[in-house]
Amino acid sequence: MEHSILDWSIRALLMVAGTGLVLGILRIRAASALHRAWTAAMVAMLLLPVWTRWGPSLTAPVLPDVRDQALVSFEALAPPEIPLNIGPPRAETSRAIVTQTGDFPAPEINWQQILLAVYLAGFAAMLVRLIAGTLRVRAMRRHSSRADAFASSPLCATPVTIGWLRPVLLLPDSWQTWPAAKLEAVLTHEREHIRRRDPLVQWLALFNRCLFWFHPLAWWLERKLAALAEEACDAAVLVRGHAPHDYARYLIEMARSVNETGARIRWAGAVAFGDGKLPRRIRRIMDTPPLVAVSRAKSIASVALCSLMLAAFLACGLGRTSDRAPGQPTMAQQDQRDRARLLDEQQQRQRQGENAALWNAVLNASPAGAIVLLEDVKASPANTDNLQRLVSYYQSKKDLKSLNALTLWFIGQHPEIRDNWSNRPVWDTVWDQEGYRPGRELWTAQLKHEWASPYVYMNAAEYLAGSDNEQAEQILQEGRRRFPPSGQYSGLHWEMLLSHLYAWALSGSEGPMTGMWRRVAWSEDSSPPPNQTPYAQKVRAMLLASNDVDLLDRTVERLQGDGPNLEYSRSLNARALSIHPDDREANNQRDDFQRVAIAARAQANPASLSDGERMVLLQSQLNPMRGGAATKDTGEKARELLALAAHNPKDPNYGTAIFLGNIALGEEAMSQGDKSKAARLLLAASDAPPTKFLRYMQIDMSLPRKLVDAGERETVAKFLDRCRKFDASNKRLGEWAAEIRAGINPDLRPNSDLFRKAG
Repeated sequence: MEHSILDWSIRALLMVAGTGLVLGILRIRAASALHRAWTAAMVAMLLLPVWTRWGPSLTAPVLPDVRDQALVSFEALAPPEIPLNIGPPRAETSRAIVTQTGDFPAPEINWQQILLAVYLAGFAAMLVRLIAGTLRVRAMRRHSSRADAFASSPLCATPVTIGWLRPVLLLPDSWQTWPAAKLEAVLTHEREHIRRRDPLVQWLALFNRCLFWFHPLAWWLERKLAALAEEACDAAVLVRGHAPHDYARYLIEMARSVNETGARIRWAGAVAFGDGKLPRRIRRIMDTPPLVAVSRAKSIASVALCSLMLAAFLACGLGRTSDRAPGQPTMAQQDQRDRARLLDEQQQRQRQGENAALWNAVLNASPAGAIVLLEDVKASPANTDNLQRLVSYYQSKKDLKSLNALTLWFIGQHPEIRDNWSNRPVWDTVWDQEGYRPGRELWTAQLKHEWASPYVYMNAAEYLAGSDNEQAEQILQEGRRRFPPSGQYSGLHWEMLLSHLYAWALSGSEGPMTGMWRRVAWSEDSSPPPNQTPYAQKVRAMLLASNDVDLLDRTVERLQGDGPNLEYSRSLNARALSIHPDDREANNQRDDFQRVAIAARAQANPASLSDGERMVLLQSQLNPMRGGAATKDTGEKARELLALAAHNPKDPNYGTAIFLGNIALGEEAMSQGDKSKAARLLLAASDAPPTKFLRYMQIDMSLPRKLVDAGERETVAKFLDRCRKFDASNKRLGEWAAEIRAGINPDLRPNSDLFRKAG
């Protein structure tokens, strides 16, 4: 369903046009029947906000393509509503970098917030007017007096019927001077208003006009219903035998009384005897012959057709399409395709272990076969498959001499080559100190030259890391200076390599920087552990003073599992947030620290946790993007989380709980085959108020992908549009929503770029 202003306008027009068409085809002329039909149309319009959120829905492809236009959802205009299931009330974006020049990107204009402010201002003004009128009607009722079984009020210049559930007729104080025929006509007219509940209908029409003050049809319906109510009551008076000429004279007298006192009554919930366009009413009274009552068959037909038409336009949202465009793969087919690609990639990365026959042949090869393989490697050094086989052969034979010779050959002849899949120098296989020293000397000689490849510096640094960490850092810094990550080298991640190096130095354990098969057992001497060396202390101080947020984030990422460095990691995280409070990764890491601390307390004393801390733990268990996994009790956890949120609406994690709880329940509903419930829960999740966590969270798209394949395309598009409120700068969500509405199935997963590159 499209909840945009365009959708609302078209649906309201279709309702009115359909109602008018039915009434025209059946030739309904009686005012009472017309009033009932238009009242139903007004109520249907009034129900649109509720129905489009919780009612069953279909999508009719009748709207024009507006993919390049700003979509303004009704939720951006309507008053706040209660999210589903709770009682009362990431797609990735580029990290903003503050440059030293102080330049900032121009802020985006949030048109939804501007339109919301305009709508709320109009709604508030109209609502204040309605409330004031309602209070005046109640005051008039309280100050009325009774005489001869009739209530009268000095505030009335003409008879008036007020009240919604128990309407009351009020007469002006001069009613006792009226002729009996005039009094009888007036009483007949007003009692007909009471019988028909016209004051309630009028108040609902006025409230509908408040809610849809921007819509001309809301104003038209209010006037149309008021005119039809008067016409129906006039007809009832004439049916009772009152002469048209006399009745018209009574209306003129009432109008003259109103003009003399200046007290025309159009208050909320009040229907006055003299209301309506008087000249038109008099012409109709004098010239129109008595209408024949609508037959029972025609009445039933009009009710059935109008009800069917209104229900259709109420339930059918107006989207651009309800199905995939021709040739578009389903989300499930995309999953199968990408799993196949990932599997192929993993097979290539793990070919040594998966192809047992090949590797057994390599490992059992004769020395002569190894010589042939070595010749192949030297002839085609970029063929890392052969290189890995040769390295595996040397390792199986514990042939350190050949391993070291192979390493020295690569350093001397091809220092730039890295493994195609692991992006590491697979020939970095030093196992002993005797082999390491010649390699270090050879790298020192090589780095005296200027190389046109950044991978030379990466390979050299990784070779030296673990034994000459400070020199390895200098090499990486020189590589970053000469090959900054931009242009053709935009994919280089110097910060990642530096963080590996720093984490290795700080933790004192053998990490990725030591190479895939490298062993540094020869470093076991009397020297202090790496994390206590002067270099480690220098790194600690340097990082605490660093302004490189990316470097800090990556170092914290590698140190988080290191208990001795836990507090230091917290300090680095605090440093990153002090520099860039909106940094996504730093905020996520801060949340991880919080969860770890709460989990430790829960393990020691579960009863000591507050409701807010229990919410944090449940959120981590339900969030698949932060390590959560679906289990048999996922639904119970989600319901518990939503219950805690309902009792703690001011908790800073309230919105996060609403989002994750409803998503988890939506997954449960989808697994049970209830796609309608899953769709409602998905939208309820997007109704969650924004939180810092939702702003930085990578949104799990598992449920939206399933719902797209289940035909709930517009629901998913609306979910994506709504989720932009969590991070207004995230344009990818809006682009995905536009593609889905156009029949395209975008790859909704945050890491889809990986698969595109693999393809």
